[in-house]
Amino acid sequence: MSALSARQIWNEVFDGKVQNATEWTRRERDSFIESRDPTYSPIGPRALYLEPSLASNDGHQLTLADCYINVFRSQGYRTLVAHSLKNSLQVKPDWIPYFLVKHNTMASRNISSIHQLEKVQDYFLHEFEEIIRQYNPQVCIFATIRFTNVVAAAQALVSCNIQNAIIGVMEAEDVPDCSEISIVQSAFSRAVAVLQEHGIAHLLVAETEHVKAFLLECGFRNKDVKVFPYVAAELITEVTKASRKEPNSIQVGYLGGSRPVRHPELIAEMIVSGSIPDSVSISIQLDLNYIKNKCGQEWCDKIIAMDKKGLIKLYPPNLSNQEYRSLFCSLDFVIMPYGERYHQIGSGIFFEAIYAGVIPICAAGGKIHEVYTSLGGEPPCFQSLSTPAIREAIIDGVRRFSALKKSTIKVRENWRQHPSSAEQWQSELADWLTA
Repeated sequence: MSALSARQIWNEVFDGKVQNATEWTRRERDSFIESRDPTYSPIGPRALYLEPSLASNDGHQLTLADCYINVFRSQGYRTLVAHSLKNSLQVKPDWIPYFLVKHNTMASRNISSIHQLEKVQDYFLHEFEEIIRQYNPQVCIFATIRFTNVVAAAQALVSCNIQNAIIGVMEAEDVPDCSEISIVQSAFSRAVAVLQEHGIAHLLVAETEHVKAFLLECGFRNKDVKVFPYVAAELITEVTKASRKEPNSIQVGYLGGSRPVRHPELIAEMIVSGSIPDSVSISIQLDLNYIKNKCGQEWCDKIIAMDKKGLIKLYPPNLSNQEYRSLFCSLDFVIMPYGERYHQIGSGIFFEAIYAGVIPICAAGGKIHEVYTSLGGEPPCFQSLSTPAIREAIIDGVRRFSALKKSTIKVRENWRQHPSSAEQWQSELADWLTA
């Protein structure tokens, strides 16, 4: 069987045919032309970075991997990166095409019982055990673990006799592919029981305080859980700030594609309704297919027409890291019309804004507002998730621009000293590796 999809694999797993799924995966992996074993010296410690979602030369997954590799290299480790089998990654030494299924892709399936979850965990356990035994590292890194495979990761560490693990957790009980909170809680509780029973040293990197609280409720110890929202955020500044084509206008952007939780339809409505304030130049990343399904083709046509006329700058949802960083660093403000879910999960865009000196436009009283204010800033805020409210917040930002821009320096420096900053993460990780 060739050209297998994640959906086919999940269908087999959910139908209870886990052995079929693992066999199909192995065959697909064996037939993959670019599959190769990295050549490495047995001298010195090795780390194995396991990331089923890493599949392209750009984006969050790649920058996160690079961040971990750099810290481990500084401590004398050689890091092998096991990533997605079907990918567009350039061939790199020590990078291994391996996983066929992304752990955050349930296709059309929703996990609604412990029994279903156990099948998924069985599949990932086989995957983890196979590659860990092959490369026998001293440390395993699961940078974006989820409830679907956290138990499999813990069990694989035990069966492969690995004594050290770093586990990054980005979501807690409220996840889009599970209808029962108790299932997610059960998964993390089982994982910590395995890790503690077998004395495996583990450092959990929680994305938010909410995630940390959830992990503590599941049984993890406070000393093992650290909060670091987005450790790759400081890399946003690794570009030269773009020169302005319109020096007299305020640059306002909406970045990050079209996830429903970010309410991209509000930005589309603002453009279509002609509600963009004067003296503002707006740049947006939008998935027009999403806007079409949500709002209709007419909206897409109007947005495209405005882009062609130079009234806005429209960017696709997937930009290269260089393009994305250049765009971000050219902005004065970034609109963040995020819903309540961002009380629980972090926002990489928000922390990139801090490092880049870009002012967030956010919901009043939300988590982003709370954090930015605690760092000494006073961001423009909208009182409701509506186009008129966002427009008024932009106007407020333009009016206070000079003072707000000066405050970004204080915000950035205060964040660098914060115990959850990227700089502190590097220090914490180095200390953990040498303990």
